[in-house]
Amino acid sequence: MPNPLDDPKTWANELSTIEQDLMLVGHLPHLSKLVSLLLTGREDVELIAFRMGGVVCLERDEEGRWRLLWALRPELVK
Repeated sequence: MPNPLDDPKTWANELSTIEQDLMLVGHLPHLSKLVSLLLTGREDVELIAFRMGGVVCLERDEEGRWRLLWALRPELVK
């Protein structure tokens, strides 16, 4: 599990070597920076307004590019 202030590039590099599906659980601001880095190549572009308990689903295509499939805010789950 990543720590809140870990460098998102560490996990971005690790994810590039993993072939199977997985769930990564962590903390803010690390997850927000990691998602931004995967989707745009920059960790300082906030694409998703994460909330505690939020979930996003990303998918990597055959060329290694990431895309957002869906996002779930915690208040939508009762």
